[in-house]
Amino acid sequence: MKLTDELFNDVIVYRISELGAMGPNGSLTILKKNGETFEFDYLSDKTPWEEIKRCFPGINGCRFNGPMIDEKRGEGEIVIGGFGKSTTVNPGWKHFYLGYGNHFVCKEEYYEKLEKTFKGFDNIDITFD
Repeated sequence: MKLTDELFNDVIVYRISELGAMGPNGSLTILKKNGETFEFDYLSDKTPWEEIKRCFPGINGCRFNGPMIDEKRGEGEIVIGGFGKSTTVNPGWKHFYLGYGNHFVCKEEYYEKLEKTFKGFDNIDITFD
């Protein structure tokens, strides 16, 4: 799939895994407002991280390094990055730390509803399902 600016129009949710994450390592999955989903391997030469950042302003400038400062991690959990600066997302987006290097980011207006939806699920279920 060729990366274009248009491909990232109307993204409302994305899930990303840090390098070394337990789960879909090097994976970026996006959900668009119209229900389309795409998955990219940002370690691949076909969909490199620098090109994704160029096409997707919602992710450009973000940092994924464990939980955000105000988020808790699970007891006994190993934080992949964990050193230095924590995860940051762009204004207008909200973050769910799924544990073990996995992140779920949504447009601010969907956060409250998703928070309620996720209440009964383990992070591992959100990461893989």
